[in-house]
Amino acid sequence: MFDLIIIGGGPGGAEAAKVAARGGLQVALCEAHALGGTCLQEGCIPTKALLYAAKIKNNAAHGAAYGVTAQAAIDHPAAIARKDKLVAKLTAGLGATLKQCGVTVLPLRATVTGREGEMWQIAAGEETLTAPRLLIATGSRPATPPIPGLAEALAVDTAWTSTQALEANEVPEQLAIIGGGVIGLELASYYNAAGSRVTVLERLPAIGGPLDADAAAVLRRNLVKQGIAIATEVEVTAVREDGVTYIEKGQEKILTARVLCCTGRVPCADGLGLEGFLDTKRGLPTDARGRTSVPGLWAIGDVTGGILLAHVAARQGLAAAHDMLGVTDAADEPVPAIIYTSPEVACVGLTLAQAQEQGIEARAVRKPMGFSGRFMAENEGGDGFAKAVIGPDDRLLGLTMVGNGSAEALMAAAVMIAQGMTIHQIAKLIFPHPTVGEMMREVCE
Repeated sequence: MFDLIIIGGGPGGAEAAKVAARGGLQVALCEAHALGGTCLQEGCIPTKALLYAAKIKNNAAHGAAYGVTAQAAIDHPAAIARKDKLVAKLTAGLGATLKQCGVTVLPLRATVTGREGEMWQIAAGEETLTAPRLLIATGSRPATPPIPGLAEALAVDTAWTSTQALEANEVPEQLAIIGGGVIGLELASYYNAAGSRVTVLERLPAIGGPLDADAAAVLRRNLVKQGIAIATEVEVTAVREDGVTYIEKGQEKILTARVLCCTGRVPCADGLGLEGFLDTKRGLPTDARGRTSVPGLWAIGDVTGGILLAHVAARQGLAAAHDMLGVTDAADEPVPAIIYTSPEVACVGLTLAQAQEQGIEARAVRKPMGFSGRFMAENEGGDGFAKAVIGPDDRLLGLTMVGNGSAEALMAAAVMIAQGMTIHQIAKLIFPHPTVGEMMREVCE
């Protein structure tokens, strides 16, 4: 018998397990695959490892502008091997941390078999576990849209999901990526640097999903300049054994290429045995404390159908564990998000369009990255900008930054928004010089 059973050992489940165990609860964590979930095994960490290889290669290719001459090429199998080594090291470290906290980790598939009174019954392999508290943190999986031929191509590996793209030992000569969101754009950047002729096919008018319109335009211009073809407002009509067909501006086109489907992700809420307790078709909705409508049942991360980001899941895991321990908490802070392409795109809070949709009389201030000496020193010929969204009371509501170095500066903006700081207060802060983060002061002056 345990005090808490967690199904899913990704960023959210692991965070909740650590906090709950440190708070005195006897915790069992069931993970059928590998600790770390999508983020560590086939998402955040693997993509960043490969993208850093692309960054080194691209820096060498353009080194002459900085007075450095060099030639470089990506050794794809070596890059994959380094990625695998990094993932293994971090997975082992996470397992050691959970053990140190006193969490019982069970490498087993777990399902709910019933509930007697306040006690959940969980089947984990051949074991039966019981606990009054159950936390679901089973994450998400790649979505498969109903495009004719896609499911069949994925089944025989002539088409990839993002998972296969991060494991492949070969670089395809041509790569057609269905979906111009974060996952599609990051993988486009890596495979372009590795030697593929990459085409991104996006059904919406712009890439980047809910990204600020100006940021999406600058990012698209830079990716095209790097050699990535991008087609928007297209309809993919079929996936073939040797490529894809799509309609662009009323004209049907055929592209011979390896197909990579990056059309989002769906919650892994089915097959858990919860159908008798909740409607699981669209995930498991919760409040800001992770509570579902069923007493004693919490859910966090991608499985809730909310924002599919590892750091959101981790924060929700903290809030849920705190709720179980009787600590007042709620995961409702502004959410920072980053696209790790070149240039990086970092944003937090509201875009101007989102603020206006909410009826807020907001305004935006935009300044080019040329105001940052650090950016200019490290990005020859690079463009980008910082844009602040400011409310009627002069409070900072949102910030978008396009330019390398933006990712590491973003957390300061998240704190400013969470604390309700005004642009006048921000303008008085002393920012370290020279840094890309100084752009936050520039747009608030």
